[in-house]
Amino acid sequence: MNTINLFSLQDLKETVRELLKENNQLLLQNLRAQDDNQEPPRDLIDVTEAARITGYTKSTLYSKVCRMEIPVVNKGRPLTFSRKEITEWLYGGRPNWSDQQAEKYFNK
Repeated sequence: MNTINLFSLQDLKETVRELLKENNQLLLQNLRAQDDNQEPPRDLIDVTEAARITGYTKSTLYSKVCRMEIPVVNKGRPLTFSRKEITEWLYGGRPNWSDQQAEKYFNK
């Protein structure tokens, strides 16, 4: 009698595994469909979006731009940043941007 209960328990486990696998596949398909329908994020961003990404306030971002501590596309009005450059800058440990530019120049 124990083997029958154990066997049915194993069947139940296998059924649950199959259902979870099917559910995961459906979720992935839905996520891929959503990704296909969405526009890719714009690379040029304003100071508000840069503040959201970096966690800095707008005034801190303006200060960092003046001190050349952060990559910027346009220092005029409106102040614009590249999402890609900001992200790379963050992942690079927030190094001084002017030092990065000098290093690029000398390593040509």
